[in-house]
Amino acid sequence: MRFIFLCRRSPLNRIFFLLTFAILALFSWNCTSNSLTDDGGDISDKTQSLKGYISLNDHASPEGVYVWLETFGIGTYTDTIGYFQLPLPPPSQQSGGGLDGVFKLYYFFANYQYETSDVIIRSGTFNPATSDFDDNAELHYPKILNKLIDIDIRVWCVPPQPGHEEESMAAEMIVQSYGTPVSLRIPSMIQNWLSGFILKRTKNDDVTYQLITQTDTLTTQEVQGRHVFQIQMNLTPSTVEQDATYQIIPYLYIDRPGMPTEIYESIGIDLTDLSLDYLNYPIRYESPEFLPPFE
Repeated sequence: MRFIFLCRRSPLNRIFFLLTFAILALFSWNCTSNSLTDDGGDISDKTQSLKGYISLNDHASPEGVYVWLETFGIGTYTDTIGYFQLPLPPPSQQSGGGLDGVFKLYYFFANYQYETSDVIIRSGTFNPATSDFDDNAELHYPKILNKLIDIDIRVWCVPPQPGHEEESMAAEMIVQSYGTPVSLRIPSMIQNWLSGFILKRTKNDDVTYQLITQTDTLTTQEVQGRHVFQIQMNLTPSTVEQDATYQIIPYLYIDRPGMPTEIYESIGIDLTDLSLDYLNYPIRYESPEFLPPFE
């Protein structure tokens, strides 16, 4: 024998059920609405980081490109594969509780022509209404920087000369520009001479840098095509350590008309002062290491 029980819901139970359902629905809607912005967008969709990839047109490593956002004065460097991520400060930390406008994002590497993107900010938050970025504030396509200049350092040994018992090192900087002329700002007392450089010394795991310069001022020299600068130096076996390796880091700035000087300040460089802060400058060069004695 099988028993089937039928339960009828009383009117009171029905009212209680409807009230419970209404309260739960209201609570759920309230939680959902709190995650929305005033214009109905999901806060989680309003990313606070600009990101993307940068490539170099000569297929060199894109590591070390400096990415800087004007007005905000913030910057970052690309990693080994050219990827960057630049967090925006919260609106509460911005002027007026949140900036509004169109701001330039600069992509800067000294050997290459810089590029820019427009970034729209509304109430301190990224707005995707630009052609370069998608809704997640990521570049649609990698930004490609075109090469302006190559820099190569060549060093060689000079045999002892009359009146000098020691051999010494000589060096030159070979600059190859591509396309339009390029203006260089270098420490120089004589045309076509580089009168300042940084000497990198490596001994085991210890690395030190020494600024060697014959002048305190920078002069402008324009180059087009291939140009050779002699490097003023006085390195002999008695002035260096015999069990250390050395490398010449050329000291030069490449003028960039139209690029804000605040970028250099953000990097930590004073263009009017010769110092080891130059090591922050995003530039690439070829310079061999050499080991005394110079033979």
